[in-house]
Amino acid sequence: MAGRLRNKFRVTHIVQAPRASAILYNLLATRADLRPWLLPANIYPIVPLTFFKAGAPFDLVDISAETLHMDLDQAAGRLKRGQYGGLLYAHTYGEPSTPVAFFQFIQSRYPDLLLVDDRCLCAPDLQPDAATLADVTLYSTGYAKIVDLGRGSYAFLKGERRLSSPFFAVRVSRLRRNRKGLQARPARRNIRLS
Repeated sequence: MAGRLRNKFRVTHIVQAPRASAILYNLLATRADLRPWLLPANIYPIVPLTFFKAGAPFDLVDISAETLHMDLDQAAGRLKRGQYGGLLYAHTYGEPSTPVAFFQFIQSRYPDLLLVDDRCLCAPDLQPDAATLADVTLYSTGYAKIVDLGRGSYAFLKGERRLSSPFFAVRVSRLRRNRKGLQARPARRNIRLS
């Protein structure tokens, strides 16, 4: 059944951590690609701090006055002029719409670019989105979020070719089912950002 679900949604991994920043940190710290990332200028402060801690360079993209999301025209212009390793798209104020045309543009023109759909302020979706174009869809369910599941954060990851890292392999292999649902067994080394 898990194999059919994985194939249906093209999701290879589901990971859980105490904070979304821990998932993001491990994604950044285990990547060999040292090219800078594009982040929206109005991102929550823990995100740039996580990039600093992981030693991952980034450039900030201004926000659109109409949508308050990342200015997609400016981001597209930066992608055309420079070499970037990833783009983190955040949903301002938890507004759930996804710029599908922009994600398609990224996927077709820049197949090496890692696309992270940061939905930490959105209502959590407990099922992977079959239509998503993002490589990583990140959710946060901690306190002060729309839903507090008492489990921290989780991410749906798709595509082996861009997400082959020891962290994800360890996390997925440590998933076990217990009476409270799916949980990660404690790893030998826990990385926590505070």
